[in-house]
Amino acid sequence: MKLVLCTLVFHILCITIFAYLYSHLSIHFEHDKTRRSIVDVGLVDYLTLSVTIQSGIGFSDLYPVSHLGKLILMIHQFIVISTHAFTLYIFTI
Repeated sequence: MKLVLCTLVFHILCITIFAYLYSHLSIHFEHDKTRRSIVDVGLVDYLTLSVTIQSGIGFSDLYPVSHLGKLILMIHQFIVISTHAFTLYIFTI
């Protein structure tokens, strides 16, 4: 149970940290303007992006438009892949 709780806390921390990074690097991300008539990107949008990446679903209405944005997104995805591989290893021992 302790391992499950630690994993849950780790995922919540990753979501929070990357949502913070995405919001502070907002010039490197663009909003899909076809879905809304008024584009008002806020912290909830960056949190949604972080949750969809952390859960393995994919992109939300935001997408990276610069090399730095793409790099940060790839690092986030690599952390998710590594976490899943580590979790599978732990639970199969």
